[in-house]
Amino acid sequence: MRLFPLFTGILSLNTYGMEQNGGRLVLTLTGHESGVTSTAYSPNGRLIGSGSTDGTVRMWDLCTGDELMSPLRSGDGAVSSSAFAPGGKSLASATAAGSVCIWDILTSHRAPLGLLGHSDQVLSVEFSPDGSVLASGSEDKTVRLWSSTTGDQLIVMSGHVWSMNSVKFSTDGRLLAFSSDNNSIQTQHATTGEPVGQPLHGHTSLVRGIEVSPDGKWLASASADEEIRLWDVQSGTSIATLRDHSVAVTCVCFAPNSQSLASGGYDKSILLWNLQRGMFGSVSITLGTHVSWIRSVGFSPDGLYVLSASDDASIRIWDTGNLQNASPALQAHDDVVLSVTTSHDGGIIVSGSADSLIRIWDTPAGKQRLPPLVGHIGSVTSVALSSDGCLIVSGSRDHTIRLWNAQTGEPVGDPLLGHTDRVNGVTFSPDMRFIASGSEDTLVRIWDVSTGKASNIGPLSRQKSATTVAYSSDGRLLAAGDSGGQIYLWYTKMGEKNYSALQASDHSVQAIAFSPGGVRIASGSKNTMVHIWDISTK
Repeated sequence: MRLFPLFTGILSLNTYGMEQNGGRLVLTLTGHESGVTSTAYSPNGRLIGSGSTDGTVRMWDLCTGDELMSPLRSGDGAVSSSAFAPGGKSLASATAAGSVCIWDILTSHRAPLGLLGHSDQVLSVEFSPDGSVLASGSEDKTVRLWSSTTGDQLIVMSGHVWSMNSVKFSTDGRLLAFSSDNNSIQTQHATTGEPVGQPLHGHTSLVRGIEVSPDGKWLASASADEEIRLWDVQSGTSIATLRDHSVAVTCVCFAPNSQSLASGGYDKSILLWNLQRGMFGSVSITLGTHVSWIRSVGFSPDGLYVLSASDDASIRIWDTGNLQNASPALQAHDDVVLSVTTSHDGGIIVSGSADSLIRIWDTPAGKQRLPPLVGHIGSVTSVALSSDGCLIVSGSRDHTIRLWNAQTGEPVGDPLLGHTDRVNGVTFSPDMRFIASGSEDTLVRIWDVSTGKASNIGPLSRQKSATTVAYSSDGRLLAAGDSGGQIYLWYTKMGEKNYSALQASDHSVQAIAFSPGGVRIASGSKNTMVHIWDISTK
């Protein structure tokens, strides 16, 4: 998650629309005029969506803390629930008047897709894992399933005698679990509406919120009886009871790795629980508090932050710090890991190692997605993913560069040959048409992805070994750091130097990166210093 919108010279932080805070409280978003009923990160972790009793849905940009657009208003009164679609392009909201809306957040000027059918307040909305279906639970004692594209009502699960407080899909989308005022949790088939097994009983008061773990093994329930219960999804048995809240628990959320749980309640506290085997029921750790009761909690996609929404009209973000790991350690390489990269949505990690192998990991599951990619005969020094997540490029001590299909692990074309020494860095251009590579042979080369051949630009020469390479976000500039502590920049269309080399350090430059707008470049070197350059006037 990026929380630093502007860097100039010595690091400084400018904030807009948010309060600066100390301790585990990272920031507070204010703007709603009354209680915030629900809030969530977008799947890529760059946005926050929130719904409020003030009748608005708001979108927040985490780069600046500003609202991304004007508040979305359906005109149907208080917003009681909201949820992002898996792709992050739309958001559903429900109101106390019984309406459900699906908003296209990329074109906010359009009217929402309205879903009409409930006759009382809608308390919960949830998209299916593939985003094709939206579920809604209501005080009219029904759960309804809708097509998220057409708005057509697909199925009505009726016959219940209690309000439907919370609805959640199983991770495979085949089942739908919901909680109600009769202190129980029921599961039904998402396609037929038929009950699955017996209701889960154990709570002694109404169940306000439920959540299914990302790995699909557990279900957590929050109740007015001051307890959180963990259930085994397959067997339906209660496996743990967590009791550190002093009054009603209103909401729960699993971390992406399913090893931690956040909860909030009427006691105004946000608690974090360790769910590793053998630690069920252990004492929780308090992340912080609001000045009124907590309505919603959620983890960031990387698992490092917890989001909370309160009846005090504020949204707060908390740093979990060392209280829990973002994901389990990924150990499978037989030697030093020399390079890692992640997909734009954070779902994939690619690692390259001195064992000459490349491995692809599923981030939420913490498991290898494919067998190791075999082809290099020397240490894999650098790996990069294309912006669409479909291709991997790797550079090696064997002087070669290789392309791989990120979905199958199969090599794409022949190795790219031309460097006469170790390849230290590789990267894709933003449009994925080119690859840049930097080598111990002092050269930076540009390769055409479609042909697998060197482009007609370059090679670009340096005085010392090229250690790392990076494109600006618009692809107009290419930067390379070297072992002498200098950074060179070229115009990519002509291969001409932009201006004189930047002397970043007396030590080897280990990493460089452009700011999103391309007007600044940051570098890190072996002398532990970070330099930030304004290149807009060069």
